[in-house]
Amino acid sequence: MLRSIWRRLARADTSPRVASGLSRRRRLRRVGAALSGTSLALGTLVFQQAAVPLTAHGFNAPSAVTDVNPNSLTAGTLFGGRTVGFAVNPINTQIVFAATEFGGLWRSNDHGSTWSHVDQVPLTAMEDVKFASSDVNLVIATGAYDGSIDNRGGGIWRSTDGGNTWAKAPGSDVCSLAQNNGREIGIAPGTPGSLTVLVGTDCGIAKSTDSGNTWSLVNPPGNFQIWDVKVRKLGGGNLQVDACGDGGYVRSTDGGATWPTETDWTAATFPHPSLGSPPTPRNPFDPCRVATAPQDPNTVFMATRSPVANPGDKIGETYQFETDDGGVNWHDLQVSIDGNGRDPSALTFPGFDGVANHFEVFFLTDQVIMHQTCDSNVTPRCTDGTGANTATCSPPPGEGKSGNWDQWDGTIPHCATDPGDIAFDPNVGNVGCPFLQGGDGGIFKTANATDGCNVGNPTFATFTQANAGLHALWVYQLAGSAVPSASHTDVYYGMQDNGQVCSNNDAATFHNCGGADVFDTISPLTGPPVTVLRNQNGGFGLFQEDGTTATGWTSPPVPAGGGIDAVTGFGATSFAFIIHDGSNPAVYSVQVTTNAGTNWAQMGPNLPGPNSGLPNGEQAIKASGPSAGPVFYLELTVGGTPTIYRLQGPLNGSATLTAASNGLVNPYTYNVDPANPLLLYTVDRGPRKVKFSIDGGQAWTIDNGLTSASTLGNVYPFISAAGPNVNSFGFDPASNTILAGTQFSGIFASYDGGASWSQLPGSQQVPRVLNFFFDTRNQGTAYV
Repeated sequence: MLRSIWRRLARADTSPRVASGLSRRRRLRRVGAALSGTSLALGTLVFQQAAVPLTAHGFNAPSAVTDVNPNSLTAGTLFGGRTVGFAVNPINTQIVFAATEFGGLWRSNDHGSTWSHVDQVPLTAMEDVKFASSDVNLVIATGAYDGSIDNRGGGIWRSTDGGNTWAKAPGSDVCSLAQNNGREIGIAPGTPGSLTVLVGTDCGIAKSTDSGNTWSLVNPPGNFQIWDVKVRKLGGGNLQVDACGDGGYVRSTDGGATWPTETDWTAATFPHPSLGSPPTPRNPFDPCRVATAPQDPNTVFMATRSPVANPGDKIGETYQFETDDGGVNWHDLQVSIDGNGRDPSALTFPGFDGVANHFEVFFLTDQVIMHQTCDSNVTPRCTDGTGANTATCSPPPGEGKSGNWDQWDGTIPHCATDPGDIAFDPNVGNVGCPFLQGGDGGIFKTANATDGCNVGNPTFATFTQANAGLHALWVYQLAGSAVPSASHTDVYYGMQDNGQVCSNNDAATFHNCGGADVFDTISPLTGPPVTVLRNQNGGFGLFQEDGTTATGWTSPPVPAGGGIDAVTGFGATSFAFIIHDGSNPAVYSVQVTTNAGTNWAQMGPNLPGPNSGLPNGEQAIKASGPSAGPVFYLELTVGGTPTIYRLQGPLNGSATLTAASNGLVNPYTYNVDPANPLLLYTVDRGPRKVKFSIDGGQAWTIDNGLTSASTLGNVYPFISAAGPNVNSFGFDPASNTILAGTQFSGIFASYDGGASWSQLPGSQQVPRVLNFFFDTRNQGTAYV
């Protein structure tokens, strides 16, 4: 088993001064395999203090940021995080880049077997990455706005030396919008240095005709946002551009100067199911992707979303279309009705059998990959499917089937792979073969170089995980328990699509302890006893310390038509839930148990409103104080305004609910010190300030030090188009240390109860921080 990476970066600056800008911060190299996601902290990292004794005023600033994500598990399948795009060096196919949805850009030098993070590219929420086929030195990568005043870490990035060094593409933020997001990439063949590069954006297409040195904006008709763009060279040297966006499909045959073909979503050749009351015809809609047949530029395939909800999971279905006349008339191929909320896609490759008129079509339905070998000599080129629900979660030959369409990725050990892309090696087989698939589970590799060309009955491609080093996980919630009597600390984290991972030995080794979506992970701060409450796919269960062995549990009594809205813990078997009934308007209440659900009681009166809608799955209810007499805080929406309340007293109906928002205008993320019910922190969106209370919310005071420090010298606005920058708070229950996580500017620490703040060295590698766990057994260590 590979050991987790432990790497000391630099000794911390232990002075308490407030960071005043980039020039005063020590610049530290990122840990190679640790980046976080677009709205949540990704993976698990640990901050370790220098070997300096604790004082009564807290501990010294951490001296290291350490990646503790596992590269192998003692049990279960290792996942790496959702992967949405690949770029393969067309000359040396050992070099592969992977764009991840919430974890930045990654590189492999061994054909996709192991990965390391590309630290020079600060993109975290990525969309695409591409090599230029005519110039292996040119690589383009795209992603989301980064929250700064000049989008310095978002948008379009470029390498001119094959991916060894990177820089923001100059002048590439072509949209006059609050945020510039880079989407899919098209690079035309041509002469190095003067290649045409096209990138979809939220205001049109960013175009460069000099390999990304300069950029201009192109506005295809009928579309504002462009999701996908493909480009190929025609006879005579003209460039054909196929694109789709929020208005439908467009085509240019002169590199984007004019757009003679426009087929919007209202076209009669697209299906328009009638929905609603009274029934109204509805259009297909974005996001969408396009691909052209290798032999025929007029054969185009498009994947997009349907307004019809899938009968299984109630999420919008997907459409798959073909046109054989350059986009004028479209045909519904009815490949699949899968619906899971992911971006569907279409990919084409030359025929794996070497037959000149054959070509391969892959539709990424948003749950699985469906394949058919199609024929350019017949019309339509591909045969229709049966409109099946193809996400069967069964291995071949019981895989998804829809007419002559077969599921290609059925051997991946991840039900409903929600695929993002396929990596293609052009230097093997007759014409090349796929060898990597990216999706929700991360990256999976075929059994050998040509195995990906096994595309259907009787032989299918066989995949194994290839996630070593890929630490791009979407973590919903982190929890942990310090167990001094057993000389170890437990660490647990639950993930989007990738289950739950548990360690019972200070994050030295991990094992898989839950599957699918694990939204909530709660454990007591100390033990014994230690339990783990897990919300897996909307169902709660309680488990022993290993996170795997179930123990007795009964969820709170939810009236018919109602649901669970938030949860917190205050002991190994003690939990508080916010629930609502099925009435209109709904009635909300707090239900508590101290015996793992054997008995439940309503605590206090009915609540005056629902949860306020906190970011990133943050729980609206928090607990503080001793487990025998906890104090709870709740953030609720009352009269259209978020309001913080304190719930205190006996664990029954006689408890009192009191407003704790005096001095707040529009609170957002908040937290309470688990050891001191009087100390709270929040972000107030009204005055755009961080505020704190030392009297349980009776009065709130602006924390000017943290408010200012978190902007890094006004580089990152306190509130940007991406929302408030500060988005989490953590309190060390054993000292005066407070940590504040941000979306974009790192983690800020106060070692004197909030009197002064400084940025943790190296912490800007961890944007979009959701929560913290302080290891009280190892003072000075916190997991994030």
